Amino acid sequence: NSRRKLAFIAGGIGITPFRSMLEELLERGEPCTITVLYGNNSIEEIAYADVLKRAREELGVTTWYAVRDAEGATHDMKVGFVDAEMIQSRIPDYRERTFYVSGPQAMVSATRKTLRELGVPRWRIRTDFFPGLA
Repeated sequence: NSRRKLAFIAGGIGITPFRSMLEELLERGEPCTITVLYGNNSIEEIAYADVLKRAREELGVTTWYAVRDAEGATHDMKVGFVDAEMIQSRIPDYRERTFYVSGPQAMVSATRKTLRELGVPRWRIRTDFFPGLA
């Protein structure tokens, strides 16, 4: 349902399922209300930037980046992790959205906890993690 407000929170390679979803939406040409928060160790680890750029240009999908390593980070990137402050500042209507969270298990667990602390109901949080990833 392209009218639902969604938020995708990805850590590292956890962006992969969201890439597939965005490519499907791009194929259909359906504008949607999706905000992506994407965390990585460094800017060199950002994957599928081309798909994220196309989704912004063609569908209005906004992507915000967080990187642990400040080297090379641009002014609009958060240095650090996707956290409560980033969620609240980059997605002001977060209480109205369904969240999809994907990445390493520790990141997914921490993000789920943060979303619950922010008052997001359990039924609006969908998670997927990649065992074996740090």
